[in-house]
Amino acid sequence: AWVYSPFGKNFVKTMLRLAADRDEIAVVADQWGNPTSALDIADAILHAAARLHEGAAASGIYHLAGTGEANWSGFARHILDTSRVLGGPWARVRDIATMDYPTKARRPANSRL
Repeated sequence: AWVYSPFGKNFVKTMLRLAADRDEIAVVADQWGNPTSALDIADAILHAAARLHEGAAASGIYHLAGTGEANWSGFARHILDTSRVLGGPWARVRDIATMDYPTKARRPANSRL
């Protein structure tokens, strides 16, 4: 899952910052994942903690990811289109391949859960 929130550094905040300075942003289009709100994760953790406090059994492995899937460029378009509707910054998104985006971190093509 690709986690984003109103706090810290994350993809959503990066796209908004770049859109304030650029007319076009090149974004990877061949990596897929589930954009997931950190606020949703926190809510799920609080819900699980409340259940434990009530005496519910805790066992197993839990996975949480946002519903739906996107590639990075589609996620960027959604972020920027929403920003524009709300009066915020907007820029065109240009699709690029992973190999055209220089980064030290190797990322999987598919991180959907």
